[in-house]
Amino acid sequence: MSDRTCSVDGCTNKHKGRGFCATHLMAWRRNSPDAPRCSVDSCSNAAWSRGLCTKHYQRQRVHGDPLVTLVPNRGLGPYGGAVCAIDGCGRPRKGIEWCSLHYTRFHKYGDPLAIMRAEAYDGGATKWCPACKQDVSVDKFYTRHRDGTALASRCHDCKPASWTPEQQRRANLRKCYGISPEEYDALLASQGGGCAICGSTEPAKGKRYMPVDHCHGTGAVRGILCGNCNMAIGLLADDPERLILAAAYLQRTGATNG
Repeated sequence: MSDRTCSVDGCTNKHKGRGFCATHLMAWRRNSPDAPRCSVDSCSNAAWSRGLCTKHYQRQRVHGDPLVTLVPNRGLGPYGGAVCAIDGCGRPRKGIEWCSLHYTRFHKYGDPLAIMRAEAYDGGATKWCPACKQDVSVDKFYTRHRDGTALASRCHDCKPASWTPEQQRRANLRKCYGISPEEYDALLASQGGGCAICGSTEPAKGKRYMPVDHCHGTGAVRGILCGNCNMAIGLLADDPERLILAAAYLQRTGATNG
């Protein structure tokens, strides 16, 4: 790493370019007659990227033309109420000539009309499933929007149409804590069937099971707690010293339940 500093007398900032630090480089670009200017005719602003000033560079990046004339904004949005150029879309324009949806598809897939909808697939079309990591026939994907048009991200084999509560619980335990329901039950039994702190067997309000307590730093499971105890240690940032001080405070003030 270079130890070069700014060439301006008295400035010890790190060198950025052309012998200057970032601050003096910006001042040089704006004020020096030797600094490069915007390549657009009649524009004398400093060139910042690809030979263009910031204004014309943004127009080139968003609209594809540094000389595009923007419609004045009169409460109709950033593009003066213009709508997406895709036939039948009608959404407000976001960039270049498309709405947010088609603009995103263009940048992500290179085509604003990239196939994303179920009705757009041919009978023999395939879709990539990230779970089984292969191209799968679109017939093996559920639709996931209320209107039944968009395909699910994973195929039938990787995501059943409807999980039972026990299947959902198993998936959540494995995803969030790396344990199975059997391991949960064994841990709870080792605690006497109740909260590891107070011994309560009541789950959190509206829940069927007591929450799993884990270390937020390492992710390691520490035990099973009731909802109140789990919330209490969380609000005290899992700090033993604060818990001891809280207990001492309650004893000192003679606080009682109820």
